[in-house]
Amino acid sequence: MKAAKLFCAAVIVLTACSRADVKVSGPLRQRGYIWQREWTPAVIDSLAEAERRMDGVVLLGAGIRFVAKKPEIARASIDWAVVKRQIEHCSVALRVAPFAGPFREDDAAARAIVDLAKQILGEAHAHDVKIEEFQLDFDCAQNNLQDYRGWLRTLRDAAHPVRFVITALPAWLDHPDFLALIREADSYVLQVHSIPISSRRATLCDTRLARQWISKAAKLGLPFSVALPTYHCSAGYGADGKLLSVAMDSVQPAWPPGTRILEFGADPDEIAALVNDWQQSRPSQLRELLWYRIPIATDTRNWRWVTLSAAMAGRRPEHKLNVLQEGENPIDLSIFNAGEADEQLNAGVTATWSSAGLTASDALSGWSVRSEHGRAIFNATTSQGVRLPPGRTRKIGWLRFDRTTNLRTELSNPKHATGYFEPQVYLDQGGKNVDGTPEFYWGLEVRRLAKEFHPSEKFVVPEKPKSESDEETSENKSGAQDTDAADLKDFEAALNEARIKPSDPKKAAELNKLARDTITSTSPVQEFDSEFADYHRGASAYLNKQWDEARKAWEDLLKRPEQDRHYRTVWAAFMLGKLGLKTSDYKSASEWFQRVRELAAAGFADSLGLAAESYGWQGRSEWKQDHPEKAVPLFLTQLALGDASAVVSLKALIPDREPVGGMLNYGPEPEERESWNDEQKREQEQKEISKLKAATQDPLLRRLVTVHILATATSPDLYSGDSSATPVNRCARWLNVIKQANIGRVEDAEYLGWVAYNNGDYKGAAHWLELSKGDSGAALWLRAKLQRRAGKLADAANTMAQAVEWLKSSPAYTAPGGVDETWTDYDFFPEGYHWGWGQSSHGDLGGLRLVRGDFVQALDTFLKGHLWNDAAFVAERVLTASELKQYVDMLPATEPPKEGEDYNAKLRYLLGRRLVREDRYAEAEPYLSKPYDKVLEKYVKALQDGANEKLSKTERAHAWFTAAWIARYDGMELMGTEVAPDAFAESGEFETPDIAKQRRSGVFQTISYDKQGNEQKKNMAVVLKASAKEIRRLNANKINPEIRFHYRMIAGALAIKAAALLPDDSEELADVVNEAGLWVKDRDEKTGNRYMQIIERRCSKTEIGRADIAKHWFVEQEGPWSKTEQEAYQAFHKELEPASSTQ
Repeated sequence: MKAAKLFCAAVIVLTACSRADVKVSGPLRQRGYIWQREWTPAVIDSLAEAERRMDGVVLLGAGIRFVAKKPEIARASIDWAVVKRQIEHCSVALRVAPFAGPFREDDAAARAIVDLAKQILGEAHAHDVKIEEFQLDFDCAQNNLQDYRGWLRTLRDAAHPVRFVITALPAWLDHPDFLALIREADSYVLQVHSIPISSRRATLCDTRLARQWISKAAKLGLPFSVALPTYHCSAGYGADGKLLSVAMDSVQPAWPPGTRILEFGADPDEIAALVNDWQQSRPSQLRELLWYRIPIATDTRNWRWVTLSAAMAGRRPEHKLNVLQEGENPIDLSIFNAGEADEQLNAGVTATWSSAGLTASDALSGWSVRSEHGRAIFNATTSQGVRLPPGRTRKIGWLRFDRTTNLRTELSNPKHATGYFEPQVYLDQGGKNVDGTPEFYWGLEVRRLAKEFHPSEKFVVPEKPKSESDEETSENKSGAQDTDAADLKDFEAALNEARIKPSDPKKAAELNKLARDTITSTSPVQEFDSEFADYHRGASAYLNKQWDEARKAWEDLLKRPEQDRHYRTVWAAFMLGKLGLKTSDYKSASEWFQRVRELAAAGFADSLGLAAESYGWQGRSEWKQDHPEKAVPLFLTQLALGDASAVVSLKALIPDREPVGGMLNYGPEPEERESWNDEQKREQEQKEISKLKAATQDPLLRRLVTVHILATATSPDLYSGDSSATPVNRCARWLNVIKQANIGRVEDAEYLGWVAYNNGDYKGAAHWLELSKGDSGAALWLRAKLQRRAGKLADAANTMAQAVEWLKSSPAYTAPGGVDETWTDYDFFPEGYHWGWGQSSHGDLGGLRLVRGDFVQALDTFLKGHLWNDAAFVAERVLTASELKQYVDMLPATEPPKEGEDYNAKLRYLLGRRLVREDRYAEAEPYLSKPYDKVLEKYVKALQDGANEKLSKTERAHAWFTAAWIARYDGMELMGTEVAPDAFAESGEFETPDIAKQRRSGVFQTISYDKQGNEQKKNMAVVLKASAKEIRRLNANKINPEIRFHYRMIAGALAIKAAALLPDDSEELADVVNEAGLWVKDRDEKTGNRYMQIIERRCSKTEIGRADIAKHWFVEQEGPWSKTEQEAYQAFHKELEPASSTQ
């Protein structure tokens, strides 16, 4: 039953006199947004589902943006007939892109918006569709809110009598003009989700803040709705940490060099908890929820209906992955998502058997398999893995035996595909990362290959990033402003140099500008006869698809005497190349792009850097002619010039690149492939094999295919869709093709060694390594892996140290300077859900140094590798406090980094908290972050007063309770562990893996499933075993007590010291013991029971004591001392203004 029909059952609970304090409970009205501009069959199907599950929909009617104050409109292709037939409660929305103003009620911008709104509403009316609400979606800058009201007044009149609603940002709530603003509308939708504008904030929807915003909005006393997210996205951030653009379904920007890409997603567990809270109790002003956006079957970055339905009900979606077996021999293995939410397939599957011999095995795309000692281990070959939707199955591989056997499978460490994906600890899961293949990066590897090219041309960076498209357009729309500026500047230069001599230079310049401004007109401006006029005539014809006229105009330009075409010769040749692409004359196109560089080298002006840009376009021309061996050096030269779009273009040359849903592909799309029959699949595979064989004959193309296989084997393109097809093992197939080619000399043989290693063929890896020069970073790293497998730890550590130094200093992996100077640092140390090369290489070296007992070196390596949690583990649990202090004191004094983590400062603070835990207070103080040095002073003073027998019992008890209060509420900042058990690194919000426990015990836990899908847990032996020396240190450096938020237990113990000094049946005693019980009850029930016995024995006649005894547990009730401590604590912290812990 829909929420609207149940809303009348809501229970109203008056909690105060003000309307803002009125709380209601019960179901909420819930609607959803359809934000697709193209109405496909999938959109229409989802519309029907929304009508069944929701209380209405809000359709995107159109989007409008203003470019040079001119409106650009993108209309949605709404099927009004379907809407009328399927939807009972329909609303429409108009999205206005960011606009700086001015905001006037009757100017061109306002009129354009009003006219568009009237058109949308008029279309609905013409199709007899009743629109219940018109929404304006505009993220107005806060300083323009007052002027924005003018727009709203005009739009409200235009929408009348339809209900008029606006979207609002949380930041507006505190603005003095907000209340007046929302009164211009009938209501507003508070958007509590957004793409972080800075890479420093790592969440799409902070539910803690959402609760605060709702409370703040309620105090205004006006009704409102809340918009909640259901989507995932990738966001690109510049070197300054600011948001550039966002990749979502059907939108894939081509980010500029140096872009930091982070993945964000709405967490259905957290959102469901939020909805549940509001169903239990919410402000009466909160009237409904709107979900952005409703599930569409073809979307890959959105929840499914089963997930959304659970969240709408306020119920956490079920998470359940099962390992399935099919067949007796061979046995096919699959992972089935039996839950209600997308799951991340970044786990491992271990299969064990007895009384049989394994004769063959294989892993499918995205997985690797290795077999040893009666078990086969399948690992996802990416730390982010593949997202598996509910109800879908992913085949991972198969096993064949010499006889029928009973197979037992175990699934280790499955993680939900929600929220912000980030690896936590490199040493987790028994240190298996040190045994595995590092994650190769396509962008990093093709830049390494591009280092071999040294073109003389210079790449001109456009003001706006180029959009990546397979469509050859004229003057790139995203670069139109650059073209306009260059055109005007060149014309002015030609006048000043007397290359053109119009009778009226001022009028000629005006006509030149007018010609550029009206370039798309079918009636070109009659301007002064010159090379500029010829070019404009050709450009106008091109934009109007008059190919012959365009060709004639540009060819006429090139017939002019050289001195009369200095500025537009290169431009005309370049556009003739594009014209060749547009008319499928690819041979001519390639020749023209080659000619562009020759003309620029001859001295003709190239104000747009078209000579550099011609490499990429010529590469595309050769690709269109099926000449990959000619295209690859052109694209790599383009990349060497700093044009990062070549990173995408180079993928077109890979014969067997698997298409990815929602991304730019160069062959049959995933949907088409899924519809193929077996014969079509075999035909496609034969085509791929044939092209792979051809690729082996070209050294550069051969290297390119190798690095692509490595990159996609360990870091596949985001959102590899689930497919029922059985993908081939690309690693094995490529090695077989290479072997059959019988090539005499193989460049980069170590990379083929990595392909073999990733495929579990360690003998083959060693073979290829011996054929390499052996001195590259990749070769040294592979040698270290093989040495570790052979038990040669000292050799492995030494070799890995050489690999790390090579990777840091080699020109192949250092930034090229100029326009692309920031890419290397990010590719080495990415932020998000995967390990970079810098992290993996330092992680391997740090792990090797750890097992060899080189503990300080291990800390140093992890720290330099940006593996903070691993460094923190060594610093807190392996080193002695004195060793750590000596290391920290020897760190060079440096300025804090302009961006990213200040690891030196974090390590100093970690040391300070460790010294507090070891009662070395005087030493700790200078290492603590301010103002916690002052908090420590107060804590130590309270401890000293509590132990001072010269003071009265009451004074001492008060001091012990003050110390207890500080330990409870500032304990995380004073003595909390960086990693397990307290997880200061995660602000206490999430647990971190307990590496100390894994390494002390020698095991880590996995979750397993039998053939029927029943869950079982099992301990697995760690891969990277701790030495006896390390274990002794781990035991010596235990956290006491080793319980999450251990400082709460310390606080409780201090409070009980106070209780020991207080008289029986006093309210002060009951208050102190009750508070202590509240602090520890969720940490250690036995301790809580012991404190409860004190209540029963010594406080039965007090008010708090009677309440505790009646409940049989501790109550949330303020007493005399807790009230005093809370007030003192707040006053003290107001003075200091620290970021206090609430864990």
